[in-house]
Amino acid sequence: MEKSALLSFSLKLFGIAISYVFNFVMVRLYGGEVLGIYTISLMVMQMTTILVLVGTQTSTVRFVAAAAGDKAEITSTYLHSLLLVLPLAVLAGIVVRCLSPVIALEVFHDETLIETIQTISLVIPFSTILYINAAFLRGLKRIKLAVTLEELVTRVLNVLGLVGITYLLIRGPSTPVLALVLSTAVTAVLSTMVIWNKYLAADWPGFNLRTTFLRMREIIRISFPMFLTGVMAIAMSFTDVIMLGMFMTTLDVGIYRIAFKIAFLLYLILASVNFISMPRYSETYHQNDLVGLKKVAKHASKLIFWSSLPLLLIILLFGDLVLGIFGPEFEAGAGVLRVLALGFFLNSWSSQPGYIMNMADHQKTSRNITFMALILNIVLNYFFIQSWGILGAAWATAVSKASASFLALGVGRRIFGFWAVHFPINFSIVSRKAKI
Repeated sequence: MEKSALLSFSLKLFGIAISYVFNFVMVRLYGGEVLGIYTISLMVMQMTTILVLVGTQTSTVRFVAAAAGDKAEITSTYLHSLLLVLPLAVLAGIVVRCLSPVIALEVFHDETLIETIQTISLVIPFSTILYINAAFLRGLKRIKLAVTLEELVTRVLNVLGLVGITYLLIRGPSTPVLALVLSTAVTAVLSTMVIWNKYLAADWPGFNLRTTFLRMREIIRISFPMFLTGVMAIAMSFTDVIMLGMFMTTLDVGIYRIAFKIAFLLYLILASVNFISMPRYSETYHQNDLVGLKKVAKHASKLIFWSSLPLLLIILLFGDLVLGIFGPEFEAGAGVLRVLALGFFLNSWSSQPGYIMNMADHQKTSRNITFMALILNIVLNYFFIQSWGILGAAWATAVSKASASFLALGVGRRIFGFWAVHFPINFSIVSRKAKI
């Protein structure tokens, strides 16, 4: 697992570095306010896409991994998943475009957002395809290809698009969003071509009305609890941005989001390890190998803990210097960065039980835990932001994320019979020595 996780992490780290370049260029060309506008528009797109996917981005990993190389089965999973979500994606894009004045003026009180939300509505079908394609490749354990397409290609095209459009075509608040639309569309088409030519069965019999109905019903049955969990997770991820957009300025949103992206490096380690561990959770559980399941979970948590700890210490010690790279106004987010980093660290280290539940027929339990964390997040953000501004948003996010992981740890212990976390100190040995 270490080599695969290291490769995944390296590719993701390179991808996130490119995204920082994108944000840096955007701030230098357009300022912190446009970064705030871009962040809110991106949030609208991502939340809409998660709604459209109805959990298929997680169920696709599960079905493809469980198929164990059955090419006809993985082809059926992929095509039926696309058939289910693509019409919803097109419809959602139209709805978002029509509702853009309401979202911009009534929710965020910023007229500039009308144009950017209308622009980003165009990318919803393509972002939906990209999610499914990445999930399909992860299920096949083609981690390098999945990360390359999802993380690297999209972000490189994003930077090139931002610079090219700015200097050759249009310079305005919607330019970064337009660059995102073009880069996502190109990557979605490219990844679909790769999957279609390399991994799908050429002799698949095609769609049949009865079998299609039964297959899609099965996908929905498995996906829907994951869909609710995904919706709540993405809502929890953007509650801070939504409420900052409602109560604070777009510059505050921009400062907060840069701090969030730097702290997000800690989550990147979690995501890299989970690229490898999630298919293994599905395999070991469905083979009734609880010993193997425990081994994978403990090992994943151990990798996350020791990989994240040095980065956490660097952020805690030098966070203000890192933020200063983006401009002097961003140094105001140093406290925000430290709080978010601590929250991400605790969440990443202890989060494996939630992922195991989604891969092991306990999706509803994971959904319920996420729902409780979401309610806590909304309440804390509402009161903390009005009292302490962007620092309040950071504390609300950190507390709710850590609470969700710790609750899942206890529930996972009851369900699976073991603590799905690595403890850096062996408490049993400490206890025995204390008695001596």
